[in-house]
This record gives sequence, C-alpha cells and structure tokens, in this order.
Amino acid sequence: MNYYYFYLLLISLFCYTQTAKAQIYLQYKAGYNFAAFNDDLGSPLAEIGTQDLTILEDGTVSEKTLFGTNGAGFSTAFSVGYLFTEHFGLELMLEYVKSPKLRLAEQNTLTYKAFHDIHTWRVQATPQFVVQSGGEVVNFYQKTGILLPFAGVNKSEGQVTDKEGTLARLYGYILRDQLPFEPTEELLSNVQTEVDIKANSYADFSYGFSSTVGMNVYLSDYFSIFGETTMTALTVRAKNTEYTQFDQVSTLSGLELLQNTLETLPTYLIETVYVSELTEQSNQADYNPNYNLQQAQEEVAFKLNFNSIGLHLGLRWEF
Repeated sequence: MNYYYFYLLLISLFCYTQTAKAQIYLQYKAGYNFAAFNDDLGSPLAEIGTQDLTILEDGTVSEKTLFGTNGAGFSTAFSVGYLFTEHFGLELMLEYVKSPKLRLAEQNTLTYKAFHDIHTWRVQATPQFVVQSGGEVVNFYQKTGILLPFAGVNKSEGQVTDKEGTLARLYGYILRDQLPFEPTEELLSNVQTEVDIKANSYADFSYGFSSTVGMNVYLSDYFSIFGETTMTALTVRAKNTEYTQFDQVSTLSGLELLQNTLETLPTYLIETVYVSELTEQSNQADYNPNYNLQQAQEEVAFKLNFNSIGLHLGLRWEF
C-alpha cells in the first residue's frame, strides 16, 4: 500500500513539472567584483612581515595593518540551468576570476626595504538553487550556491634590500653551509643582501558560498538580458608554494660574498609545503635540528580572503 502512494506522488510531480513548462536555459555574463568584508593582510614571509612599516630619515615612524581581499577583479561566467517549475530550478555556473595586484606587506626604512605583492586567477564551479518570480516581460530571481574553486594560482612578487644584516642573520644556517669559513654574528650583521623573488602558490581544497539577486528582461519568448549582484564569501587555504625566480646577491664591505639563483639554492628554500601543525619531526629548521635541505620546507598554512560583491550583465537563452 505504501508503494502505491509513493508511485502516485512521483506521477503527480511529473505531471506538475510538465504542466509548469520545465525548460533548460543558458547564460553568459561578465562584470567586476568589488572588495568586501576585508581581512588583515600580511606576508607569510618572515623577512617581509605582516605590517606596513615606514621609518623616515627625521625619525618619523608609521606602522599600520593592511586590510583587503583578493576577491576584487574582472569575472566572466557561463551557466546552464534547468527550471523544473516556473519558479524553481537548479543551475551550474563555471566562472573565471582575475584579481589585480594587491600589496600584502611592506617595510621602508633607511636600512631595510621590502614588499610582497600578490595577484591571482581562479576557475570555480558553483551549483546553485534558483528561485524566480516568473513573468512574460520581467523576471526577478534569487540564487544561492556553493563555490568550489578547482583551478588557479596566486602569483607573488617580492623584493628585499637589506643593509643591516637581517637576512644574513635570519638565514645564517644556510650561509654557513655555503661559505668556506664559519661566519661570526658580527660578520653576519654587516652583510648586505638584495633579493628578487617570484613564486606561485596553489590552493588546498576549499569552498565558499554565494548569493545572487537579479532581474532579466525578455526581448523575445526565448531571449533576455539580465543584470545581477552577487555576494561571495570564500577563504582559500594554501597547499604549497614554488619559487619561479630567486635572485640573491650578498656583499660584505662592497665585495661580493655570495650569489644565488634557483639553480644553486637547495629545495628547502624554493619549495614550501603547508601543514596544519609544526612539530620537532617537521622539515623546519626552527623546530627540527635535523631538517633536510633537499626537501621542501614545511610551514603552517595561511589563508587568503576572496570575499567580494560583484555586479554583472549578461544574456540568457531559453529552450
């Protein structure tokens, strides 16, 4: 008897959706995402730091936290949707987002200058539930979805000009392996270093949420234009970083002491794997005296904020 009611329900739903003119539609849109719900920024690199620090020649000091999000930038998307009634449906959107350059941290003093910039691109899939008003001329709608980034890269650019020996002291354990003599702390304090770096960081599995409200205006029975605004909430956890450029020159009293490129540096300095926790077994010099220079360095994972509010215009075809 229970099966009878079950099959009756299925038949009723089928008849209802057919009566409601179930249909498939395609959409294309483009627009711009504006930064929203900013977080503290800051570089994950200890030699650059997490603040915007300036010390002028007259002794004036300015230190502030940089706020922002990587979510701003141009975006374009293609969607396919299915309305199983006049008012309800499902949609799958594939979106490409390219963010402009963003400064994470900067130091600018008389003897130490450093900065870290980042710009990103990503491709994400967003399955969405659609609710719409319906209408022959104007249709209002709301969409709620789950953001699933599946491709992309965070590109970093950084530079350090160090005239106070900070880098030499910070990476003294590396210098001791490369120099033919044992450097003293006093000598390291007088080493001047310039470093130019570029790196690509990749994301671990992450997800977020989106909410969209919009309106489309029908130009014919099957074609319409639309405008919408979308709020995106997305935080991405870093998985690993690979340096694509690393040029370092260290001098002492005007004489070249050391020069390094990607080809001469150990894996430890040009590859990083991000983990949830560092212990004495981690491949990290600060925790493990037996770290391996020929393996990627381990660091605690950092997260990037991609929150935004976007404005888009697009075209919609219904079948």
